[in-house]
Amino acid sequence: MYKKLIHLISFILVLGITASPLLGKVLLEDNFEGDTLDISKWQTLNGPDVDIVQADGRVFFDRPETQLNYLITAEQYNPSMTPLTITGSATTGPEGLSIWTRASNIGNTADSAKHVLDHGIRIPLWPEGEANGWYDGEIIEKTAGTWPWSGLTVGNIPGEKVYNWDFVITDDGTTITATWIQSDDPANTFTLTAESTTQFDTNYVAFTVINGYLNNVTISTVDVYQVSLGATEDITIDNGPRWGQDSSSNGSGLEARDIPDRRHVFLISYDISELKSRGPISNMSFSHFSHNLNDETNVYGIIEDLDLLEVESLTWNTAPGVQNDPAPELNSPVTGALDMNELTDVLLTFSGPSEAGIRFSTETSQALADFVNADTDGILTFLFAPAAEGNQLIVRSREQEAGGSFLEGEVMLPPPPVAVPVENGSF
Repeated sequence: MYKKLIHLISFILVLGITASPLLGKVLLEDNFEGDTLDISKWQTLNGPDVDIVQADGRVFFDRPETQLNYLITAEQYNPSMTPLTITGSATTGPEGLSIWTRASNIGNTADSAKHVLDHGIRIPLWPEGEANGWYDGEIIEKTAGTWPWSGLTVGNIPGEKVYNWDFVITDDGTTITATWIQSDDPANTFTLTAESTTQFDTNYVAFTVINGYLNNVTISTVDVYQVSLGATEDITIDNGPRWGQDSSSNGSGLEARDIPDRRHVFLISYDISELKSRGPISNMSFSHFSHNLNDETNVYGIIEDLDLLEVESLTWNTAPGVQNDPAPELNSPVTGALDMNELTDVLLTFSGPSEAGIRFSTETSQALADFVNADTDGILTFLFAPAAEGNQLIVRSREQEAGGSFLEGEVMLPPPPVAVPVENGSF
């Protein structure tokens, strides 16, 4: 299986890495049209004589300040697994609103403060906070069954203390950022950033507005960057009479073939040291430039102790991942001549397109991503072998103008954390 890929090159990082921003995926979007809440998207948590009403394109929260009155997502979104961006707008009363990530969907189980959720990252905006001797904005960590909270950072609205706000909240499981923008005056804006790696039992997103309106909400994955990493080394080795077990080829083609007189596998190395600081790599695949042979091919990882190739001297008799102590009979099938003590299990199986001379990408592979993320030395080497005897595949090497085979995936490039610690509060 393969998929075509169009490369959008935005900027060069280093070491032949290119990176392109990808739009986040929308997980939930609601403009609150109609007169009833969409229960496929939402659940509610209300105290006595309290209600949430959808009408006229917004949701009204009718609540005393000390009552539960929450609009909570029906689905859970764990930001450490799926980093989140939460956007929307609200029209508040003087007491403001709160947005929660990593939230519970039950009320506080502590003896006091029954108007808050039991756990989560709470992000309140209280336009009258500074006037009342507190702060206009905070980021708070609330653990289950406890009170008071743990304050992470605080700040105040720099301009007019108004009640109409757009918001952008991000949470990647480590860094939480809250940006508040006055809806009719974008110059009045402020941002809070804090860190928390706390994992909770449930991970809902929740909203409450004290006697005010939530106008719209979008929850999406945060932007990620697609990376495309060029090979540092590539070579074809031979268990047949073409070059023999004591020679190899690093010409224009990389060959995985298992027919008489063409008994080839190829190896490719990548330097991922620059990517190691950018967090886990996901959605991993390979991008190749096709030739006229396209049969199914297996991809294996070379174990880390053997992944540094000396290409100038590499042959079947010196290469990792193939039997060479002793070597198999010359011209015997390569599918039975791999050394599984030096290889991972199959990370990916792919075939090429029927058309020669085009760039294509394999399907993504979680096994490939796991192998990449487990690396500790910054070097990765892969062995490509026919999936069955009789199979043949050729792709272009890095010596070709087309650029050879690329290792591709997605990484997060988070901003550096900035947090203002504050003492625990009890409000």
